[in-house]
Amino acid sequence: NGAELFRRNVTVCDESGCSVDVTFWNDLVNVVDESVLQTQPVVAMKGVSVRDYGGRSCSTLNSTQIEVNPDLPEAKQLKIWWANTGCSMAFTNLSQQGVSAPGTGGQPMVTKNMTIAEMKNDVKNMDLGGAMHSYEIVGRLQFITTRGRDGNDIPIFYMACDSCNRKMAEGSDGFCQACNRQVSVKARYMLRSQFVDSTDDAYLTCFHDQAHALIGKPVEDFVMAQET
Repeated sequence: NGAELFRRNVTVCDESGCSVDVTFWNDLVNVVDESVLQTQPVVAMKGVSVRDYGGRSCSTLNSTQIEVNPDLPEAKQLKIWWANTGCSMAFTNLSQQGVSAPGTGGQPMVTKNMTIAEMKNDVKNMDLGGAMHSYEIVGRLQFITTRGRDGNDIPIFYMACDSCNRKMAEGSDGFCQACNRQVSVKARYMLRSQFVDSTDDAYLTCFHDQAHALIGKPVEDFVMAQET
């Protein structure tokens, strides 16, 4: 619509030895301006969008709350850590494609054929520092969730960058932070679904290709229905 947007990319880190890129949009850009960043502050954020496509990153929304140097014990502890240790550390940037948190990077993917009950028990007892796991189960689609417990609608699709398929940030006006340019936007399925077998049930998220196979209709049909 021709509106002018403002953004600022900031890298944040903590005692975990990891860092992540955060994109601040519009009015929130002024909260972390250059004069603030030069002091290397502690920044508390609530309600940011977290994405895990091609590397993990965060982006502010219209509802995001930001506080610089909050009066919290955790913030004071973080300042002490930064002054004594953090400022000289080398961090693992989780926003870089193919980078995982320490303890998981480079581990092979383990695929297991299980019932739903076996899968849930395996996840409960999983070593979070070990290899990544995927599961193959045979079950039946019970239902697709379209309304949350609070009564609010749960959308079955999201608007994504046509180039990298990453979810577009609210208020981005067609600018993809991953591609760092204006892009075309398209709808992609994301279904919150319940599956069952003879042993248990599980809530799983079905993304575009799998959701299309389940529903058998192009996502554009639902976009048009919503617009009318």
